[in-house]
Amino acid sequence: MKISKKQVFSIIFFLALTFSFLPVYGFSFPVLAQSSGETSLFQGQEGMAEIGNVYGNNKPEDIRLVVVKFIRLALSFLGIIFLLLILTAGFKWMTSGGNDETIVKAKKLLINSIIGLIIILVAWTITTYLIYVFSKIIIDQSVLFLNAN
Repeated sequence: MKISKKQVFSIIFFLALTFSFLPVYGFSFPVLAQSSGETSLFQGQEGMAEIGNVYGNNKPEDIRLVVVKFIRLALSFLGIIFLLLILTAGFKWMTSGGNDETIVKAKKLLINSIIGLIIILVAWTITTYLIYVFSKIIIDQSVLFLNAN
């Protein structure tokens, strides 16, 4: 196997570029703002546990917030699946070797995954809007309740 001058130049260029960033990112040391014998700023504060208890550190979470977090997690998972489908379709298309049947299957997978993305985005938009509307209604009702007392 003969190595051309272009390949040698590209390897040298790649290595020079890689090693040029090494002093910046490769040999960095952490800088500590205080000596190791002292306590940290958070540990040195008095009453941090009591403040956390007052501001809801130990309170149970509202079921609506749990549902919202679950919906967002599910939609994020569907987005990851979409990304994997797009990568799979692109890989099939690139490795088809000119085979028309494989290209047609890859195009079909790509189109179906884009349709799925549109459905995911519409579902995300609707849920975000409904969460906004419901939270506004709940906040307005609580303000009315507090003003009535």
